[in-house]
Amino acid sequence: MVELGARMGGDCITTHLVPLSTGIDMIKATIDIACGNDPDIEPKFSKGSAIRYFDVPCGVIKSIDGVEEAKIIDGVKEISFTKHMGDTVGEIGSSVDRVGFVITQSDKTCNAVKICEKSLNTIRIDVE
Repeated sequence: MVELGARMGGDCITTHLVPLSTGIDMIKATIDIACGNDPDIEPKFSKGSAIRYFDVPCGVIKSIDGVEEAKIIDGVKEISFTKHMGDTVGEIGSSVDRVGFVITQSDKTCNAVKICEKSLNTIRIDVE
């Protein structure tokens, strides 16, 4: 018996990170393959992209501040939350347990990571 994971990558890999790094639309390419068409997987550019997840303790979210300031940091492409004020944060067992993430793009991956860290440090999540 052989298991095959013939699917697109999760955790924003195909939806955000690959397109931001290469310009390749992975969703369109996957649909093209499913329809029997040749996919366009030629890179359009070479940039760095990064994703970092919020690291917060278990408890109830009391406030989330600094999001608007973080959004205007050059290179920040997306800030997303799956949990909000009043929600309970538990142990992370899978992707759906995360509080949220920041996605960035820059000329190099190391710079995209630095922008992620700056953005994460700008956002304050108070948990009790």
